[in-house]
Amino acid sequence: MIGKHPEHKFDRGKANRATSILGLIHSGISGLIPVTSMNGSRYLLTFIDDFSRYTWVLFLKKKLEVCENFSELKALIENASGIKIKIFRYDNGGEYVSNEFIHIFSQIGIQVQHSIPYTPQQNSVAERKNQSLKEMTTCMLESKKLATNLWAEAMHAAAYIQNRVPHSSVKGKTPFEAYFGHKPDVSNLRVFGSTAWARIPLDKRRALQPQSIECLFIGYPDESKGFKLLDINTKQIIIERSVKFDEPLQEVELVKEKTAEFPSYSTEYLDDEIGGDDPDLDPMIYAINV
Repeated sequence: MIGKHPEHKFDRGKANRATSILGLIHSGISGLIPVTSMNGSRYLLTFIDDFSRYTWVLFLKKKLEVCENFSELKALIENASGIKIKIFRYDNGGEYVSNEFIHIFSQIGIQVQHSIPYTPQQNSVAERKNQSLKEMTTCMLESKKLATNLWAEAMHAAAYIQNRVPHSSVKGKTPFEAYFGHKPDVSNLRVFGSTAWARIPLDKRRALQPQSIECLFIGYPDESKGFKLLDINTKQIIIERSVKFDEPLQEVELVKEKTAEFPSYSTEYLDDEIGGDDPDLDPMIYAINV
C-alpha cells in the first residue's frame, strides 16, 4: 500500500436530489480571476438550487465577503419565496468554515454538508456550474473581441441565459420554470456585445441634438426591466428600456433558433414593458472606471 494506493472511485448517479426548492443549496467559489472586473471583483461565487438548478451568481473582491453575501442572498430568496433553506453544501474552503459562518448556521438551523479536502468531486454541482459559466464567458468575450475586464458582466449574462434554457437535470423544464413555477419570457434575449443605441431622455437633450447614444450591450439588470449597456464614449454603465440593437442577422437567427422550442412565451415584453414611456422608469446611470 505504500507504493500503490489509488483513489477510490466515486459513485455516479446515486445522489439524493432535493424534492422542493431551497431544500438543498450548492455553493462554490472560483478565483483568483487573472483580470479585475469593472467593479473591482476577482472572484466568482455561485449558489445553485438543487431541485431546479436555478443559479445565483455574485462577484467578490475578497474571499472574506462570502459570508456577508450569503446572508444577504439568503434573506432575499427566503423572503421572496416564503421557504427556508434547509441544507447548505459547499467545499471545505476556509471562507466557508469561518466562525462567523458557523455561528450563522447554528443560529438559523441550516444543516451543513461540506466536501473532504482535495475532493472537489463531492461538490460537483457547484464545480461544474462554475466551469460552465467560465467557458461560456470566454466564448462570449472572444466572439466579440471584448476586453477581458467585462468578464463579470458576461458571466452574469451567461447565468441569466442558462437559467432560461433546458437543463438535463430538470426534465422538460428550464431552471427558471422549475424554481418559479412559470415559463420565463425570453423575448428580451440579445447577443452579448452587440452595438446598441440607447434613447436619450428629452430632459437630457435639446432640439436637433442626437436622440440616441452608441453603446455596447453587456447584460440584464436584476433590479429593473431593461438592458444593461456600456456607453463607449464615457465608459459609464447605463440601464435603459428604449434600446435599438444592431445585431448581425446570423446571430439573431441563432438566438431565435435556440428559443423556438418555447412557443408559449410572451412576445410583447419589449413593446409593453421595455419600450414604453413610463416616467417612473427613467434610465439609471452609474459611473464605472475602466
